[in-house]
Amino acid sequence: RCKKAGIAKNITPHSLRHSSATFALDAGSSVRKVADFLGHADVRTTMRYDRQRQNLDDSAAHAITL
Repeated sequence: RCKKAGIAKNITPHSLRHSSATFALDAGSSVRKVADFLGHADVRTTMRYDRQRQNLDDSAAHAITL
């Protein structure tokens, strides 16, 4: 189906799941809500999808130094 759609990269069910989680987090959904959506028992698993935690401007430590 990927080839028919003109997508060269192999898309797997897990890559779709990963994309859904990342897009939801990027759109502002809470980690807890995304964890529930994915069926994760522990939010630390969901945090792997959260690219924003790499952003120092959004970190708790940065917030308290302002």
